[in-house]
Order: sequence, then structure tokens, then C-alpha cells
Amino acid sequence: MDSHLRVKSNDDSGSGIEVEEVAASAKSSVKSASTPSASLRTPVPSDLQQAFILMRRNLKRDRKKLPVWWAKTFLPAAILMLYTIGFYLGYDDPDEGTRSGNFVIHDAKDWSMPEKIYGASNHPAMLEEAAKYINGIDTIRTVFEVESAFNGNKTSFADFCEDTISDADKAEKLCVYFDVNATAIDGIDSSNSLGDLSPSNLDALTTIYFGGDESLAPFTNKIAGAQYWVQAALWNVTASNAIANNGDANDEFSSLPFPIDKIRSIPTIFEETAPDDTDEYIGMTIGILTALTLAITAGHLIGPMLAEKVQDVHLAFVRAGVRLRTYVLQWYLYMSINGIFTAIVFTAVSVGWKLYPKSSIVLIFISHYLSLLQFFGFVVMVTLFSAKEEMAQNLPFLTFLLSTIVTVVMIAIDAPQEVLSILSVLSPFISIINYSLIYYKYDVEGYNTGITSASEIVDSGLIGSIIASICGVIL
Repeated sequence: MDSHLRVKSNDDSGSGIEVEEVAASAKSSVKSASTPSASLRTPVPSDLQQAFILMRRNLKRDRKKLPVWWAKTFLPAAILMLYTIGFYLGYDDPDEGTRSGNFVIHDAKDWSMPEKIYGASNHPAMLEEAAKYINGIDTIRTVFEVESAFNGNKTSFADFCEDTISDADKAEKLCVYFDVNATAIDGIDSSNSLGDLSPSNLDALTTIYFGGDESLAPFTNKIAGAQYWVQAALWNVTASNAIANNGDANDEFSSLPFPIDKIRSIPTIFEETAPDDTDEYIGMTIGILTALTLAITAGHLIGPMLAEKVQDVHLAFVRAGVRLRTYVLQWYLYMSINGIFTAIVFTAVSVGWKLYPKSSIVLIFISHYLSLLQFFGFVVMVTLFSAKEEMAQNLPFLTFLLSTIVTVVMIAIDAPQEVLSILSVLSPFISIINYSLIYYKYDVEGYNTGITSASEIVDSGLIGSIIASICGVIL
């Protein structure tokens, strides 16, 4: 009997030590049944204790081979980042603001400016000072270009702007004309004299804006930004002139009366729109890529189990008194513990990579982890009960392909969401594609609110996906 219990695997995983440990407990229980001092003998380990002993063996092996552990735990998420980088680079975060009743209060944003402003005026000195002020601001990238050839001629300047600025430039180029009412300001003329120009008679200057894209609204952010900084330049010029003429008497003009560094769009009515059909295929693509990472990296999970199966290590444990179900259970439990780390990094990629940017992180983690539990159960069953090694290695990828085909067909025929949830019970890959489709609909397109509340969990169909995954884990 002892010769059968001293089995040690060739991968130096310590299998023989654990077999001897379990066997020693088994032999002591046999002796205790035939001796008077049976109560003093070591009791036979329970199934749970045996599972922990075997899990400890797996931990020792992973500590000796950390690169392999890192690969099977974090490689799927790394591959997912690579596959979905296009979604991250192409993501355009909408200004959703804060919903208040039936209205959306938009977030305040920094002023933005066009790339170039062309300027002319009937007063060159005013124009030069305004241009100097705007070009001297380090925080904006706008170039104020003086078109002195059109000074005093608004009509020619307007024609120049129409020829220079095309609709394709949109708000990136803008023209501004300063029209000074010389009769309203004492001492001002068309030379370099600004006379008694000050902020108090700033209304004697008319600012005329031309061109850009005529379809743009006046409150477009870049146009509004240009208007703000042009008016700030005029205030600065007039205030500096007033202080120069009157000393400290008018130093209250040395700064803007209402300094504003943010702009906020007007509130809009909240509109909840349903997703387009194309959104389903984009969400499905994210799910397929996520499932593909698991199918590709399944070999890192299958390898250690397959090696023990080939060397009949599992049979040695059975001869030592370990039930086969305990041996299978310990593999599943150990993968499930490692799966927590995998689910965490999957969740980080899903949120950080803008795959599901609006939904609850907790819900995303639960969805990932439940599908991983399904996947681990599938891998353990396939590896330990496959007739051939090649079948164990290839079956995960073949199942992925079949699951993808079934899902595409279901979406193409516009099958109800409940059908995909039911099919999720049978395949962890369908489960992943199913919840990816649900999150994408609510996070990026369509409703664009994310799944965060109990009502959204029910309305979106996510509750069905979660229940299906739990059923798949139990099966």
C-alpha cells in the first residue's frame, strides 16, 4: 500500500508530499478502529480540510512560478486593453451635466478660443493695443493678426473674411472689427491718440464679428470665448488709458469688473433616447473581444491540471483517501480566488478604457466575476473529464467560436434579451457577450445614463444576465 501512496509528480509541485500527508491521516484512522486508544488518534481530515491541503499545494507551485501565475491572472486583461484601445481613443465624453427634474444643468468649462482672429479698425492705435493684449496671454493659443490694409473699411474687411474663412474652418477662425465713435470721446482721433477713452465710455466702441461657419450659434464655446477675451482686451486698453490720463483716481478700472474664467451652456431638456440597432453590434464586439481573451489564455489554467491528469496524480490522491469531487472542488476554489484579481483588473479596464464608463463599478465587477466563475467550472470539467489531451486544449476556443456564432445569429434575428440570458446559462462566453451588450447600450449609446440604480438593473435586463450567470455557476 505504501508504494502506491508515495507518488510524486515530475513538475516538482509537491504532490507526493500532500499524498503522504493525506495517506498518513487515512492510515491512522484505520489503526484507531482496532486499538483501545482510538480516541487519541488523529481524526481523518474532512473533505474541506483535504481541499485546503491541496489548495496550499497549488499556492506553493504558483509561488515558485510567479510569471505563470501573473500570466493566468492578469494576461486576459492586458490583451483586452490591446484589443479595445480603439474604443478608448475614439471615446467622446458628452457633456451630460447634472439632471434636475426634466432639465440638464451642464458643467462649466474653461473658455476655448479659435486658432486665429483677424482684426481691423477705424482706429489703428486701439487695434494694436487690443492685439498686443490678446497675443500676450499665455493661457490661450489664439493668434490675433492685424489686417491693417482694411482699417477704416468694414465692407472690404467683410469681403476678406468671407474669402479667407471657409465653412470648413468652423469656429477656428474669426474676424473682428472695432468701430470707434470718435465724436463720442473727447480727444480721440484716427492716429495714436486715445483721448479720454475709458471704461465709462466703452459703449462708444462697436465690435463687429464676421464669419466662421454661419451655421454655428453665437453661443458656441469658441465664439463666446473670442467675444469674452476681445471685450477683456478693450477693457484693458481703455482702463490703461484712463489710469495714464488721471493717475490713481481711476485705478478701479485696473481689473475686469466681472472676471469670469468658466462658461456654462444653457440648460437643456432631458431626452431619453433608445439605442440604435448599430449599438448592439458595437456592444457585442466588446463582449466578443473580452470572451476571446479568456479563450486564448485558457491554456495557462488547463496546463497544470492536464499535467497532473497525464501523470495520474489525481488517482494517487484518490487512493490516499481523497474523494474525486474534493480534488475537482479544490481546483475550482483555487481558480475562483485568483479570479477575484482577474475580475478587478477586468473592471478597471472596462471603466478606465471607457468600455462601460457610466455604470456602477460594483455591478461591472459582479458581472465579470460571475462569468469567470462559469468559465473556471467549464475549464475544470473539460480538463479532467476529456478523453484526449488535444480535446482539453482546443475545446475552450471551439466553444468560444460556437458561442459567438450563436450570439451573432440571435442578434441578427432580433431575438429577445431573455433568449441570450437563457443561453448564458450554458456558455460563459455567451454570458460575457450578453452583459457587454447591456452595459454598452446604457453607458455609451442610447440611454447614456449607465446602470446604477435598482430600476435600471431591472429595465436594462442586467438582472436576467446576473441570474443566468449564477445558474451557470451552479450547473
